[in-house]
Amino acid sequence: AVWAYRRDDTAARWVGISGLALLASAGAAAVYGSRELAIDGELFRGLHLVNGGGALAFCAAFAATLWHYPLRLGLAPVGRLLLAAYGLVFLGLLTGLAGNFDLALRLPVLGGFALTAAFALAQWRRSRQRPLERAALRWFLLAWLGGGGAFLAVVFVPALLGHDVGNSQAPAFALFLIIYGGLALGVVRYRLFDLDRWWFTAWTAAAGGVLFVLLDISMVKILSLAAEQATLLALLIVSWIYLPARQWLQHRMRRKRRRLDGALTALASAPERSAGENWREAIRALFSPLRILDAPAAPATPEITDQGTALLVPGLAGTGALRLEFADAGGRLFIPADVRLAESAHSIAERLHAYRAAVERGAQRERERIARTLHDDVGSALLSVLHESNGPAQTAARRALAELRLVLQGLAAHGQALDDILGWCRGELREHADAIGVELDWDAPPQFPDASLDAHRSLLLLRSLREIIDLAASTGQQAVRIVLQVRDHHLDIDGRLTLSEGCPVPETPLGTLRQRALALGLDLQTRAAGRQLILALRLPLSEGPGSA
Repeated sequence: AVWAYRRDDTAARWVGISGLALLASAGAAAVYGSRELAIDGELFRGLHLVNGGGALAFCAAFAATLWHYPLRLGLAPVGRLLLAAYGLVFLGLLTGLAGNFDLALRLPVLGGFALTAAFALAQWRRSRQRPLERAALRWFLLAWLGGGGAFLAVVFVPALLGHDVGNSQAPAFALFLIIYGGLALGVVRYRLFDLDRWWFTAWTAAAGGVLFVLLDISMVKILSLAAEQATLLALLIVSWIYLPARQWLQHRMRRKRRRLDGALTALASAPERSAGENWREAIRALFSPLRILDAPAAPATPEITDQGTALLVPGLAGTGALRLEFADAGGRLFIPADVRLAESAHSIAERLHAYRAAVERGAQRERERIARTLHDDVGSALLSVLHESNGPAQTAARRALAELRLVLQGLAAHGQALDDILGWCRGELREHADAIGVELDWDAPPQFPDASLDAHRSLLLLRSLREIIDLAASTGQQAVRIVLQVRDHHLDIDGRLTLSEGCPVPETPLGTLRQRALALGLDLQTRAAGRQLILALRLPLSEGPGSA
Protein backbone atom coordinates (compact mmCIF):
# COMPACT_ATOMS: atom_id res chain seq x y z
CA ALA A 1 0.00 0.00 0.00
CA VAL A 2 2.88 2.39 0.76
CA TRP A 3 4.31 1.89 -2.73
CA ALA A 4 0.87 2.05 -4.37
CA TYR A 5 0.02 5.47 -2.94
CA ARG A 6 3.52 7.04 -2.97
CA ARG A 7 4.97 5.97 -6.32
CA ASP A 8 7.24 9.00 -6.66
CA ASP A 9 8.80 8.51 -3.21
CA THR A 10 12.11 6.59 -3.32
CA ALA A 11 11.76 5.30 0.25
CA ALA A 12 8.24 4.07 -0.51
CA ARG A 13 9.55 2.14 -3.53
CA TRP A 14 12.05 0.34 -1.33
CA VAL A 15 9.30 -0.49 1.16
CA GLY A 16 7.30 -2.00 -1.70
CA ILE A 17 10.30 -4.03 -2.92
CA SER A 18 10.91 -5.33 0.59
CA GLY A 19 7.30 -6.47 0.82
CA LEU A 20 7.46 -8.33 -2.51
CA ALA A 21 10.76 -9.94 -1.51
CA LEU A 22 9.34 -11.04 1.83
CA LEU A 23 6.27 -12.48 0.07
CA ALA A 24 8.49 -14.59 -2.19
CA SER A 25 10.70 -15.75 0.67
CA ALA A 26 7.89 -16.59 3.10
CA GLY A 27 5.74 -18.23 0.40
CA ALA A 28 8.52 -20.56 -0.68
CA ALA A 29 9.41 -21.43 2.91
CA ALA A 30 5.79 -22.20 3.72
CA VAL A 31 5.72 -24.81 0.92
CA TYR A 32 8.96 -26.70 1.51
CA GLY A 33 9.04 -26.18 5.28
CA SER A 34 5.88 -28.22 5.88
CA ARG A 35 6.38 -31.04 3.34
CA GLU A 36 10.09 -31.33 2.65
CA LEU A 37 9.95 -35.16 2.48
CA ALA A 38 6.94 -35.25 0.15
CA ILE A 39 8.08 -32.95 -2.66
CA ASP A 40 10.46 -33.56 -5.52
CA GLY A 41 14.12 -32.78 -4.92
CA GLU A 42 14.42 -30.30 -7.80
CA LEU A 43 11.27 -28.52 -6.66
CA PHE A 44 12.68 -28.42 -3.12
CA ARG A 45 15.91 -26.87 -4.40
CA GLY A 46 14.02 -24.30 -6.51
CA LEU A 47 11.86 -23.28 -3.58
CA HIS A 48 14.94 -23.06 -1.39
CA LEU A 49 16.58 -20.74 -3.92
CA VAL A 50 13.45 -18.56 -4.08
CA ASN A 51 13.46 -18.35 -0.29
CA GLY A 52 17.13 -17.38 -0.23
CA GLY A 53 16.79 -14.85 -3.06
CA GLY A 54 13.79 -13.23 -1.39
CA ALA A 55 15.67 -12.99 1.91
CA LEU A 56 18.66 -11.33 0.23
CA ALA A 57 16.45 -8.85 -1.68
CA PHE A 58 14.56 -8.09 1.52
CA CYS A 59 17.82 -7.23 3.30
CA ALA A 60 18.93 -4.93 0.47
CA ALA A 61 15.58 -3.11 0.40
CA PHE A 62 15.49 -3.04 4.21
CA ALA A 63 18.82 -1.19 4.37
CA ALA A 64 17.99 1.05 1.39
CA THR A 65 14.81 2.23 3.09
CA LEU A 66 16.76 3.42 6.12
CA TRP A 67 19.15 5.22 3.79
CA HIS A 68 16.28 7.29 2.37
CA TYR A 69 13.80 7.61 5.24
CA PRO A 70 12.91 9.79 7.05
CA LEU A 71 15.85 11.89 5.74
CA ARG A 72 18.13 11.00 2.86
CA LEU A 73 21.63 10.33 4.19
CA GLY A 74 23.46 11.03 0.94
CA LEU A 75 23.31 11.20 -2.84
CA ALA A 76 24.96 7.82 -3.51
CA PRO A 77 22.65 5.15 -5.08
CA VAL A 78 23.03 2.89 -2.05
CA GLY A 79 19.90 0.88 -2.78
CA ARG A 80 21.02 -0.13 -6.27
CA LEU A 81 24.52 -0.94 -5.06
CA LEU A 82 23.10 -3.16 -2.32
CA LEU A 83 20.82 -4.94 -4.80
CA ALA A 84 23.79 -5.54 -7.09
CA ALA A 85 25.93 -6.86 -4.22
CA TYR A 86 23.23 -9.19 -2.94
CA GLY A 87 22.54 -10.22 -6.53
CA LEU A 88 26.14 -11.45 -6.78
CA VAL A 89 25.66 -13.36 -3.52
CA PHE A 90 22.54 -14.97 -5.00
CA LEU A 91 24.45 -15.95 -8.14
CA GLY A 92 26.99 -17.66 -5.91
CA LEU A 93 24.16 -19.46 -4.16
CA LEU A 94 22.58 -20.40 -7.50
CA THR A 95 25.78 -21.78 -9.03
CA GLY A 96 27.06 -23.38 -5.85
CA LEU A 97 30.25 -21.28 -5.91
CA ALA A 98 29.51 -19.88 -2.47
CA GLY A 99 29.90 -23.32 -0.91
CA ASN A 100 28.73 -23.25 2.68
CA PHE A 101 25.08 -22.27 3.07
CA ASP A 102 25.84 -20.13 6.12
CA LEU A 103 28.44 -18.21 4.14
CA ALA A 104 26.14 -17.81 1.15
CA LEU A 105 22.94 -16.70 2.89
CA ARG A 106 22.86 -16.33 6.65
CA LEU A 107 25.99 -14.23 7.08
CA PRO A 108 25.00 -11.77 4.31
CA VAL A 109 21.58 -11.41 5.92
CA LEU A 110 23.14 -10.66 9.30
CA GLY A 111 25.51 -8.24 7.59
CA GLY A 112 22.55 -6.45 6.00
CA PHE A 113 20.88 -6.21 9.37
CA ALA A 114 24.06 -4.69 10.85
CA LEU A 115 24.24 -2.19 7.95
CA THR A 116 20.60 -1.27 8.56
CA ALA A 117 21.38 -0.63 12.22
CA ALA A 118 24.25 1.65 11.17
CA PHE A 119 21.95 3.62 8.85
CA ALA A 120 19.39 3.86 11.66
CA LEU A 121 22.04 5.36 13.95
CA ALA A 122 22.97 7.89 11.26
CA GLN A 123 19.30 8.79 10.81
CA TRP A 124 18.94 9.24 14.57
CA ARG A 125 21.80 11.72 14.61
CA ARG A 126 20.60 13.53 11.50
CA SER A 127 17.10 14.07 12.95
CA ARG A 128 18.38 15.45 16.25
CA GLN A 129 16.96 18.96 15.67
CA ARG A 130 13.86 17.78 13.78
CA PRO A 131 11.26 16.44 16.25
CA LEU A 132 8.71 15.37 13.62
CA GLU A 133 11.23 13.23 11.72
CA ARG A 134 12.62 11.90 15.02
CA ALA A 135 9.16 10.75 16.16
CA ALA A 136 8.50 9.03 12.81
CA LEU A 137 11.95 7.37 12.92
CA ARG A 138 11.40 6.12 16.47
CA TRP A 139 8.18 4.36 15.50
CA PHE A 140 9.65 3.15 12.23
CA LEU A 141 12.64 1.55 13.98
CA LEU A 142 10.46 0.00 16.67
CA ALA A 143 8.41 -1.76 13.99
CA TRP A 144 11.16 -2.70 11.53
CA LEU A 145 14.01 -3.61 13.82
CA GLY A 146 11.64 -5.24 16.32
CA GLY A 147 10.05 -7.59 13.78
CA GLY A 148 13.22 -8.26 11.77
CA GLY A 149 15.37 -8.63 14.91
CA ALA A 150 12.94 -11.11 16.44
CA PHE A 151 13.08 -13.24 13.28
CA LEU A 152 16.87 -13.25 13.29
CA ALA A 153 16.93 -14.19 16.96
CA VAL A 154 14.50 -17.09 16.43
CA VAL A 155 15.81 -18.48 13.11
CA PHE A 156 19.17 -17.20 11.89
CA VAL A 157 21.25 -17.00 15.05
CA PRO A 158 20.29 -20.50 16.32
CA ALA A 159 21.00 -21.92 12.84
CA LEU A 160 24.46 -20.35 12.82
CA LEU A 161 25.09 -21.94 16.21
CA GLY A 162 24.21 -25.36 14.79
CA HIS A 163 20.67 -25.79 16.10
CA ASP A 164 17.88 -27.26 13.97
CA VAL A 165 15.27 -24.57 13.20
CA GLY A 166 13.38 -26.34 10.43
CA ASN A 167 10.11 -26.60 12.35
CA SER A 168 10.18 -23.01 13.62
CA GLN A 169 11.12 -21.23 10.39
CA ALA A 170 7.66 -21.06 8.77
CA PRO A 171 5.79 -19.86 11.90
CA ALA A 172 8.59 -17.36 12.57
CA PHE A 173 7.67 -15.47 9.40
CA ALA A 174 4.64 -14.22 11.34
CA LEU A 175 7.07 -11.99 13.25
CA PHE A 176 7.36 -9.86 10.14
CA LEU A 177 3.74 -8.86 10.68
CA ILE A 178 5.11 -6.67 13.47
CA ILE A 179 6.84 -4.60 10.78
CA TYR A 180 3.82 -3.99 8.60
CA GLY A 181 1.38 -3.73 11.48
CA GLY A 182 3.66 -1.11 13.01
CA LEU A 183 3.81 0.73 9.70
CA ALA A 184 0.02 0.82 9.56
CA LEU A 185 -0.23 2.26 13.07
CA GLY A 186 2.56 4.70 12.30
CA VAL A 187 0.66 6.02 9.29
CA VAL A 188 -2.25 6.93 11.58
CA ARG A 189 -0.19 8.30 14.46
CA TYR A 190 2.95 9.79 12.91
CA ARG A 191 1.93 10.22 9.24
CA LEU A 192 4.63 7.83 8.02
CA PHE A 193 5.28 8.44 4.30
CA ASP A 194 2.47 11.06 4.44
CA LEU A 195 -0.09 8.29 3.96
CA ASP A 196 -2.61 9.49 6.55
CA ARG A 197 -5.10 10.65 3.88
CA TRP A 198 -4.96 7.22 2.20
CA TRP A 199 -5.41 5.06 5.29
CA PHE A 200 -9.13 4.39 4.74
CA THR A 201 -8.67 3.31 1.11
CA ALA A 202 -5.69 1.10 1.93
CA TRP A 203 -7.32 -0.59 4.91
CA THR A 204 -10.60 -1.27 3.16
CA ALA A 205 -8.77 -2.68 0.14
CA ALA A 206 -6.81 -5.01 2.42
CA ALA A 207 -9.99 -5.94 4.27
CA GLY A 208 -11.62 -6.84 0.96
CA GLY A 209 -8.81 -9.26 0.15
CA VAL A 210 -8.97 -10.87 3.59
CA LEU A 211 -12.76 -11.16 3.34
CA PHE A 212 -12.48 -12.88 -0.04
CA VAL A 213 -10.03 -15.47 1.32
CA LEU A 214 -12.10 -16.12 4.45
CA LEU A 215 -15.29 -16.55 2.44
CA ASP A 216 -13.56 -18.93 0.07
CA ILE A 217 -12.20 -21.09 2.90
CA SER A 218 -15.49 -21.01 4.82
CA MET A 219 -17.56 -22.20 1.88
CA VAL A 220 -15.13 -24.98 1.12
CA LYS A 221 -14.95 -26.19 4.73
CA ILE A 222 -18.47 -25.48 5.99
CA LEU A 223 -20.68 -25.80 2.91
CA SER A 224 -18.46 -28.48 1.30
CA LEU A 225 -18.51 -26.68 -2.04
CA ALA A 226 -16.00 -27.37 -4.76
CA ALA A 227 -13.06 -24.95 -4.92
CA GLU A 228 -14.23 -23.40 -8.19
CA GLN A 229 -17.78 -22.87 -6.88
CA ALA A 230 -16.54 -21.41 -3.58
CA THR A 231 -14.20 -19.00 -5.37
CA LEU A 232 -16.94 -17.81 -7.72
CA LEU A 233 -19.44 -17.33 -4.88
CA ALA A 234 -16.90 -15.46 -2.76
CA LEU A 235 -16.09 -13.22 -5.71
CA LEU A 236 -19.78 -12.43 -6.22
CA ILE A 237 -20.30 -11.61 -2.53
CA VAL A 238 -17.29 -9.29 -2.43
CA SER A 239 -18.22 -7.60 -5.72
CA TRP A 240 -21.93 -7.16 -5.08
CA ILE A 241 -22.02 -6.52 -1.33
CA TYR A 242 -18.65 -5.52 0.08
CA LEU A 243 -17.42 -3.17 -2.65
CA PRO A 244 -20.69 -1.15 -2.88
CA ALA A 245 -20.80 -0.91 0.92
CA ARG A 246 -17.19 0.31 0.97
CA GLN A 247 -17.93 2.89 -1.73
CA TRP A 248 -21.00 4.13 0.15
CA LEU A 249 -19.06 4.49 3.41
CA GLN A 250 -16.18 6.27 1.69
CA HIS A 251 -18.61 8.64 -0.02
CA ARG A 252 -20.27 9.50 3.31
CA MET A 253 -16.93 10.20 4.97
CA ARG A 254 -15.80 12.47 2.15
CA ARG A 255 -19.16 14.24 2.07
CA LYS A 256 -18.92 15.00 5.80
CA ARG A 257 -15.41 16.35 5.29
CA ARG A 258 -16.57 18.55 2.40
CA ARG A 259 -19.49 19.82 4.49
CA LEU A 260 -17.21 20.74 7.37
CA ASP A 261 -14.84 22.52 4.98
CA GLY A 262 -17.77 24.41 3.47
CA ALA A 263 -19.08 25.44 6.89
CA LEU A 264 -15.69 26.74 8.03
CA THR A 265 -15.28 28.62 4.75
CA ALA A 266 -18.69 30.24 5.20
CA LEU A 267 -17.76 31.35 8.72
CA ALA A 268 -14.30 32.67 7.86
CA SER A 269 -15.05 34.32 4.50
CA ALA A 270 -17.36 37.06 3.26
CA PRO A 271 -16.47 39.73 5.86
CA GLU A 272 -18.84 42.13 4.09
CA ARG A 273 -21.77 39.99 5.26
CA SER A 274 -23.12 40.16 8.78
CA ALA A 275 -22.26 37.51 11.36
CA GLY A 276 -25.85 36.24 11.24
CA GLU A 277 -25.70 35.74 7.46
CA ASN A 278 -22.38 33.89 7.70
CA TRP A 279 -23.80 31.67 10.46
CA ARG A 280 -26.84 30.83 8.36
CA GLU A 281 -24.64 29.88 5.39
CA ALA A 282 -22.42 27.74 7.63
CA ILE A 283 -25.42 25.85 9.00
CA ARG A 284 -26.71 25.34 5.47
CA ALA A 285 -23.34 23.90 4.36
CA LEU A 286 -23.10 21.69 7.44
CA PHE A 287 -26.51 19.99 7.40
CA SER A 288 -28.04 20.76 3.97
CA PRO A 289 -31.52 21.17 5.50
CA LEU A 290 -34.58 21.32 3.33
CA ARG A 291 -35.61 24.59 4.98
CA ILE A 292 -34.06 27.13 7.34
CA LEU A 293 -36.59 29.21 9.26
CA ASP A 294 -36.40 31.80 12.02
CA ALA A 295 -37.23 30.08 15.30
CA PRO A 296 -39.69 31.85 17.65
CA ALA A 297 -37.81 30.66 20.75
CA ALA A 298 -34.04 30.85 21.24
CA PRO A 299 -32.59 27.72 22.89
CA ALA A 300 -29.37 28.06 24.88
CA THR A 301 -27.89 25.07 23.10
CA PRO A 302 -28.85 23.16 19.93
CA GLU A 303 -31.71 20.72 20.43
CA ILE A 304 -33.70 18.26 18.36
CA THR A 305 -37.45 18.69 18.16
CA ASP A 306 -40.49 17.24 16.37
CA GLN A 307 -39.28 13.62 16.55
CA GLY A 308 -36.00 14.42 14.79
CA THR A 309 -37.43 16.32 11.83
CA ALA A 310 -36.12 19.69 13.08
CA LEU A 311 -33.03 21.04 14.81
CA LEU A 312 -33.07 24.33 16.74
CA VAL A 313 -29.76 26.19 16.89
CA PRO A 314 -29.07 29.45 18.75
CA GLY A 315 -28.31 32.58 16.78
CA LEU A 316 -25.03 34.43 16.60
CA ALA A 317 -24.14 37.99 17.59
CA GLY A 318 -27.64 38.85 18.80
CA THR A 319 -29.46 37.38 15.81
CA GLY A 320 -32.45 35.12 16.27
CA ALA A 321 -32.34 31.35 16.58
CA LEU A 322 -32.70 29.15 13.50
CA ARG A 323 -34.92 26.16 12.88
CA LEU A 324 -33.49 23.57 10.50
CA GLU A 325 -35.97 21.12 8.99
CA PHE A 326 -35.18 17.76 7.37
CA ALA A 327 -31.43 17.15 7.19
CA ASP A 328 -29.72 16.23 3.91
CA ALA A 329 -32.50 17.84 1.88
CA GLY A 330 -35.08 15.58 3.50
CA GLY A 331 -32.99 12.42 3.27
CA ARG A 332 -32.74 11.70 7.01
CA LEU A 333 -33.71 12.78 10.51
CA PHE A 334 -31.49 14.75 12.87
CA ILE A 335 -29.55 12.62 15.37
CA PRO A 336 -27.65 13.39 18.62
CA ALA A 337 -24.37 13.56 16.69
CA ASP A 338 -25.83 16.54 14.79
CA VAL A 339 -26.42 18.31 18.11
CA ARG A 340 -22.77 17.88 19.09
CA LEU A 341 -21.65 19.04 15.65
CA ALA A 342 -23.87 22.13 15.85
CA GLU A 343 -22.52 22.92 19.34
CA SER A 344 -18.94 22.75 18.05
CA ALA A 345 -19.78 24.89 15.01
CA HIS A 346 -21.52 27.48 17.19
CA SER A 347 -18.52 27.65 19.53
CA ILE A 348 -16.17 28.21 16.56
CA ALA A 349 -18.52 30.83 15.11
CA GLU A 350 -18.65 32.74 18.41
CA ARG A 351 -14.85 32.79 18.65
CA LEU A 352 -14.51 33.99 15.05
CA HIS A 353 -17.08 36.71 15.66
CA ALA A 354 -15.31 37.83 18.85
CA TYR A 355 -11.99 37.89 17.00
CA ARG A 356 -13.42 39.95 14.15
CA ALA A 357 -15.05 42.35 16.59
CA ALA A 358 -11.73 42.80 18.43
CA VAL A 359 -9.92 43.44 15.13
CA GLU A 360 -12.56 45.97 14.08
CA ARG A 361 -12.35 47.76 17.46
CA GLY A 362 -8.58 47.99 17.12
CA ALA A 363 -8.86 49.26 13.55
CA GLN A 364 -11.46 51.82 14.58
CA ARG A 365 -9.28 53.12 17.41
CA GLU A 366 -6.42 53.48 14.94
CA ARG A 367 -8.68 55.33 12.47
CA GLU A 368 -9.81 57.69 15.24
CA ARG A 369 -6.19 58.35 16.23
CA ILE A 370 -5.24 59.12 12.62
CA ALA A 371 -8.31 61.36 12.22
CA ARG A 372 -7.41 63.33 15.37
CA THR A 373 -3.83 63.76 14.18
CA LEU A 374 -4.94 64.96 10.75
CA HIS A 375 -7.55 67.31 12.20
CA ASP A 376 -5.32 68.81 14.89
CA ASP A 377 -1.99 69.01 13.07
CA VAL A 378 -2.61 69.05 9.32
CA GLY A 379 -5.93 70.89 9.58
CA SER A 380 -4.53 73.69 11.74
CA ALA A 381 -1.54 74.09 9.42
CA LEU A 382 -3.80 74.38 6.36
CA LEU A 383 -6.03 76.89 8.13
CA SER A 384 -2.98 79.01 8.88
CA VAL A 385 -1.96 78.94 5.22
CA LEU A 386 -5.53 79.75 4.17
CA HIS A 387 -5.71 82.88 6.39
CA GLU A 388 -2.17 84.11 5.79
CA SER A 389 -1.98 83.78 1.97
CA ASN A 390 -3.72 85.14 -1.10
CA GLY A 391 -4.18 84.12 -4.71
CA PRO A 392 -3.15 80.62 -5.89
CA ALA A 393 -1.75 79.58 -2.50
CA GLN A 394 -5.06 80.35 -0.82
CA THR A 395 -6.95 78.40 -3.51
CA ALA A 396 -4.62 75.42 -3.08
CA ALA A 397 -5.05 75.55 0.70
CA ARG A 398 -8.84 75.62 0.31
CA ARG A 399 -8.74 72.56 -1.97
CA ALA A 400 -6.41 70.76 0.44
CA LEU A 401 -8.84 71.46 3.29
CA ALA A 402 -11.70 70.08 1.19
CA GLU A 403 -9.72 66.91 0.50
CA LEU A 404 -8.84 66.63 4.20
CA ARG A 405 -12.53 66.89 5.04
CA LEU A 406 -13.21 64.00 2.67
CA VAL A 407 -10.47 61.91 4.24
CA LEU A 408 -11.85 62.55 7.72
CA GLN A 409 -15.31 61.61 6.44
CA GLY A 410 -13.86 58.33 5.15
CA LEU A 411 -12.39 57.60 8.58
CA ALA A 412 -15.79 57.91 10.26
CA ALA A 413 -16.82 55.08 12.52
CA HIS A 414 -20.25 54.07 11.24
CA GLY A 415 -22.30 53.98 8.10
CA GLN A 416 -24.90 56.61 7.30
CA ALA A 417 -28.32 56.57 5.70
CA LEU A 418 -28.31 56.58 1.91
CA ASP A 419 -30.34 59.83 1.80
CA ASP A 420 -27.71 61.62 3.91
CA ILE A 421 -24.80 60.18 1.89
CA LEU A 422 -26.28 61.24 -1.46
CA GLY A 423 -27.18 64.69 -0.12
CA TRP A 424 -23.59 65.13 1.01
CA CYS A 425 -22.32 63.86 -2.37
CA ARG A 426 -24.57 66.28 -4.23
CA GLY A 427 -23.22 69.26 -2.28
CA GLU A 428 -19.58 68.22 -2.72
CA LEU A 429 -20.05 67.51 -6.42
CA ARG A 430 -21.80 70.79 -7.11
CA GLU A 431 -18.98 72.67 -5.39
CA HIS A 432 -16.39 70.72 -7.40
CA ALA A 433 -18.28 71.20 -10.69
CA ASP A 434 -18.57 74.97 -10.12
CA ALA A 435 -14.84 75.14 -9.40
CA ILE A 436 -13.91 73.61 -12.76
CA GLY A 437 -16.66 75.26 -14.81
CA VAL A 438 -18.98 72.29 -15.42
CA GLU A 439 -22.75 72.46 -14.96
CA LEU A 440 -24.10 69.53 -12.91
CA ASP A 441 -27.57 68.13 -13.62
CA TRP A 442 -28.45 65.92 -10.63
CA ASP A 443 -31.42 63.66 -11.43
CA ALA A 444 -32.47 61.64 -8.39
CA PRO A 445 -35.77 60.52 -6.84
CA PRO A 446 -37.12 62.67 -3.99
CA GLN A 447 -36.60 59.91 -1.42
CA PHE A 448 -34.46 56.79 -1.20
CA PRO A 449 -35.28 53.54 0.61
CA ASP A 450 -34.07 52.75 4.10
CA ALA A 451 -30.51 51.74 3.21
CA SER A 452 -26.99 52.70 4.26
CA LEU A 453 -23.37 52.89 3.15
CA ASP A 454 -20.29 52.68 5.34
CA ALA A 455 -17.93 55.66 5.41
CA HIS A 456 -15.23 54.11 3.24
CA ARG A 457 -17.60 53.11 0.44
CA SER A 458 -19.29 56.52 0.68
CA LEU A 459 -15.95 58.23 0.05
CA LEU A 460 -15.19 55.91 -2.88
CA LEU A 461 -18.63 56.65 -4.33
CA LEU A 462 -18.05 60.39 -4.08
CA ARG A 463 -14.65 60.15 -5.75
CA SER A 464 -16.09 57.97 -8.52
CA LEU A 465 -18.72 60.61 -9.20
CA ARG A 466 -16.06 63.31 -9.18
CA GLU A 467 -14.12 61.35 -11.79
CA ILE A 468 -17.20 61.48 -14.03
CA ILE A 469 -17.27 65.28 -13.71
CA ASP A 470 -13.51 65.44 -14.36
CA LEU A 471 -14.00 63.27 -17.45
CA ALA A 472 -16.60 65.77 -18.73
CA ALA A 473 -14.18 68.66 -18.14
CA SER A 474 -11.30 66.86 -19.87
CA THR A 475 -13.44 66.33 -23.00
CA GLY A 476 -14.42 70.01 -23.12
CA GLN A 477 -18.04 69.48 -22.03
CA GLN A 478 -19.89 72.28 -20.27
CA ALA A 479 -22.45 70.01 -18.58
CA VAL A 480 -22.80 66.50 -17.17
CA ARG A 481 -25.92 64.69 -16.08
CA ILE A 482 -25.93 62.13 -13.25
CA VAL A 483 -29.02 59.92 -12.99
CA LEU A 484 -29.66 57.85 -9.86
CA GLN A 485 -32.28 55.08 -9.51
CA VAL A 486 -32.89 52.31 -7.00
CA ARG A 487 -33.76 48.86 -8.40
CA ASP A 488 -33.73 45.49 -6.61
CA HIS A 489 -31.74 46.71 -3.56
CA HIS A 490 -29.13 48.30 -5.86
CA LEU A 491 -28.29 51.92 -6.58
CA ASP A 492 -27.93 52.44 -10.34
CA ILE A 493 -25.76 55.43 -11.27
CA ASP A 494 -25.51 56.71 -14.84
CA GLY A 495 -23.11 59.48 -15.73
CA ARG A 496 -24.16 60.94 -19.11
CA LEU A 497 -21.84 63.05 -21.25
CA THR A 498 -22.57 64.48 -24.72
CA LEU A 499 -19.36 64.28 -26.75
CA SER A 500 -18.44 66.61 -29.57
CA GLU A 501 -18.07 64.99 -32.97
CA GLY A 502 -14.64 63.38 -33.32
CA CYS A 503 -13.79 63.96 -29.65
CA PRO A 504 -11.89 60.95 -28.18
CA VAL A 505 -12.50 59.78 -24.61
CA PRO A 506 -9.37 60.41 -22.47
CA GLU A 507 -8.06 57.13 -21.10
CA THR A 508 -6.53 58.50 -17.87
CA PRO A 509 -9.76 59.70 -16.19
CA LEU A 510 -11.60 56.63 -17.47
CA GLY A 511 -8.88 54.34 -16.07
CA THR A 512 -9.04 56.10 -12.69
CA LEU A 513 -12.81 55.68 -12.69
CA ARG A 514 -12.43 51.96 -13.37
CA GLN A 515 -10.06 51.68 -10.38
CA ARG A 516 -12.58 53.45 -8.13
CA ALA A 517 -15.33 51.11 -9.32
CA LEU A 518 -13.11 48.08 -8.70
CA ALA A 519 -12.42 49.27 -5.15
CA LEU A 520 -16.19 49.45 -4.63
CA GLY A 521 -16.46 45.87 -5.90
CA LEU A 522 -18.21 46.93 -9.10
CA ASP A 523 -17.72 46.77 -12.83
CA LEU A 524 -17.83 49.97 -14.82
CA GLN A 525 -20.04 49.60 -17.87
CA THR A 526 -19.68 52.07 -20.73
CA ARG A 527 -22.12 52.33 -23.62
CA ALA A 528 -22.84 54.85 -26.35
CA ALA A 529 -26.23 56.21 -27.38
CA GLY A 530 -25.64 58.41 -30.42
CA ARG A 531 -23.17 61.08 -29.36
CA GLN A 532 -23.94 60.44 -25.70
CA LEU A 533 -21.48 58.42 -23.54
CA ILE A 534 -23.08 56.65 -20.58
CA LEU A 535 -20.96 55.47 -17.66
CA ALA A 536 -22.98 53.01 -15.55
CA LEU A 537 -22.29 51.85 -11.99
CA ARG A 538 -24.46 49.44 -9.96
CA LEU A 539 -23.95 49.55 -6.18
CA PRO A 540 -25.51 46.96 -3.81
CA LEU A 541 -27.21 48.46 -0.76
CA SER A 542 -27.35 47.28 2.85
CA GLU A 543 -30.68 47.40 4.64
CA GLY A 544 -31.07 49.69 7.62
CA PRO A 545 -29.21 52.82 8.52
CA GLY A 546 -26.64 51.14 10.63
CA SER A 547 -26.13 47.83 9.05
CA ALA A 548 -23.16 48.63 6.92
